[in-house]
Amino acid sequence: MDKNVLTNTGLLFLRGMISILMITHGVAKVEMLLTGNAHLFPNPIGLGSTLSLILVIGAELFCSIAVLIGFKSRIFVLPLIFNMIIATFVAQTGNNGLAKIELPIIYLVVYISIALLGGGEFSLDRFYRKTENEKIKTTV
Repeated sequence: MDKNVLTNTGLLFLRGMISILMITHGVAKVEMLLTGNAHLFPNPIGLGSTLSLILVIGAELFCSIAVLIGFKSRIFVLPLIFNMIIATFVAQTGNNGLAKIELPIIYLVVYISIALLGGGEFSLDRFYRKTENEKIKTTV
């Protein structure tokens, strides 16, 4: 099998699995918001519990969907990286050591990898690039 196909299949798998896993966290937070329990959400950077929850939902749900389908992956992964930095180094500090921050660190490593590598060829980004290249060719 071609190395590029394997690399792009790996990126698709990486994007897909990490996004699906994070979407489950986002859905749980939507439920928290809709049941009126936003005040129970941590306020790690001083924006208020409700606003912090809404921002985290935006990252975990909507940005994860964009990363899942490969739409502007390098851009939409940035809020997820920020979210995991806060979860790792601010929200979880002092809580059971490495055991509590291990999962956010894993997410952070994967998100940084996606930011560096992009969405790959099996993504909407590829379709978008192809469409843009066709427009350039027709105007030249």
